[in-house]
Amino acid sequence: MSVSKKLAFHFIRQLLVLLVIIIIALVSALLYFAFHLTESEMKASFTRAEADILELGIDVKSEDAIQISETIKTAVLQNDGWLQLINNDGFVVKEVNAPSDLKGRYTFQEFVDFNVPGYRTSYWRIFKGDSDLIVLYGEKHQSEGVLVELQKLGELTAITGKSRTFLEEQGAWIQVYGSNGEKVEQWNAPEELTLTAKDLLSIKERPWNYRYDISTLQEGDKVFIVGMENAYYAPDEELDGLVGASLAKSFLLVIVALLVIIIALSIWYGRTFGVPLLYMMNWIKRMSKGDLSVPRNKKGEIPFRKQNGKLHKRFRIFSDILFSIRKLANTLEKNDRYQKHVDQTREEWITGLSHDLKTPLSSIYGYAKILETGSYKWTEEEIQAMGGTMTEKASYMSDLIEDLNLTYRLKNNALPIEKSIQDIVPLIKELIKSLNSTESTILMENAEQEMHVAVDSKWFTRILTNLLANAQKHNPKGTEITLSVSRDPDHTFITIKDNGVGMDEEVQSKLFDRYYRGGSTTDKSNGTGLGMAIAHQLVLAHGGNVFVESETEKGTTITITLPNGLEEHTS
Repeated sequence: MSVSKKLAFHFIRQLLVLLVIIIIALVSALLYFAFHLTESEMKASFTRAEADILELGIDVKSEDAIQISETIKTAVLQNDGWLQLINNDGFVVKEVNAPSDLKGRYTFQEFVDFNVPGYRTSYWRIFKGDSDLIVLYGEKHQSEGVLVELQKLGELTAITGKSRTFLEEQGAWIQVYGSNGEKVEQWNAPEELTLTAKDLLSIKERPWNYRYDISTLQEGDKVFIVGMENAYYAPDEELDGLVGASLAKSFLLVIVALLVIIIALSIWYGRTFGVPLLYMMNWIKRMSKGDLSVPRNKKGEIPFRKQNGKLHKRFRIFSDILFSIRKLANTLEKNDRYQKHVDQTREEWITGLSHDLKTPLSSIYGYAKILETGSYKWTEEEIQAMGGTMTEKASYMSDLIEDLNLTYRLKNNALPIEKSIQDIVPLIKELIKSLNSTESTILMENAEQEMHVAVDSKWFTRILTNLLANAQKHNPKGTEITLSVSRDPDHTFITIKDNGVGMDEEVQSKLFDRYYRGGSTTDKSNGTGLGMAIAHQLVLAHGGNVFVESETEKGTTITITLPNGLEEHTS
């Protein structure tokens, strides 16, 4: 998988994880907000509780094993109320803070309308598993108790000293309204307080939203209203404040959670992606300054590898890039070593070539000076000898320059190769005949067999000349050199084998390098260093190849492979 695909897959996975985390955070915040809001409502006025919240706070394994959460119990006690759980048969199966005067079982008629004297009641129906329960909640209806006592005193219509004393003791007041809603009489009530029929309906529907706890009694054409401070006063405005505070708290919680997640992810991304990227950038920067070594940390360790050689987890996604950088560093290092070797070899070659040119040039110059002076009458034989020497030296220099020109033409693919199908056996025989000498003899095997191959005869002869001359030059007198030719349907094989001094691995690896001047320690003239390189390049230009097998003191075998056809070759 490519680095781009790895990164895309990795980022998609991380973004999905981040999305899930954000969703979980938002849902958690909303649940916290809902729970906190409901808890605040229950604590302010238990009658505002929702049936769903009560179902969450009540665990029913069986009617004999019912657990009520501490949140519900605290809200009931905080409102000085009581709570009963009633089954389908009217029996109370669980209760919280229930007064002793409450019933343990309710009849069908009472079940229809839970009207408990002295208490303001609310009820909910909840389902828990197989159980269908009624939650009955009650709070003391204090003003109703005062109204009942006034009725017992028989002084409801005439507020005497005894009634006033009782009202003062209870911190209550009374108002009397006519049939048209006009205020007829009041005692101990606020002077500006006047209640309308709509006010009374609103108070009955939402008693917690009014500062007075009120009870009414109608007798004849008069309505008696007894009121006192509402112990359960929790107006909607205060609840709205609680809701706003809870919402702000939840929102702040979400913001803090997201900030923590973002900071954590930033640190994580910095360590996961930043550290590897900075390391690779530093590596490339060092390479640009010529330092090709692998950067290490303060402990001298390679940061992207463990002790067991495996990549660290944070570097695995960049494994391809690390491999490429490492490969580039190795290639640059190898090229640098090669370039230094080439520079050194070229300098040595130029020095040798200069010497090779200077020596024959000195001979030519010396003979020319002698002939120029005219101080001595040279014989015809002496002049011919000097001329022959000068011709030989000039020819040597010409061949040297030609080799130099040829190797550069081959390097730049500027040498035309005109191949044609021809029998190479006569060419080889003629060449061997010209190269044989008293010091070394070249033998040809399979001499009578015809071998038709697609070659350029001029350059093919040059190839064999260079290879055979090299075998003669770098081996001692009496070395056996054999040349054989064989073929298969596609290729022709020319093998040159000797039993001479052989070559070690280093010489074999450099045999076809330009400027390399090999030879034995006893050889005083190592040549131009271009002959074997030219032979190799000419074989390649013919679409073939050269293989060398050699071992020190056991001789050398050089095999040339050439295609049989006339296919074009591009080097």
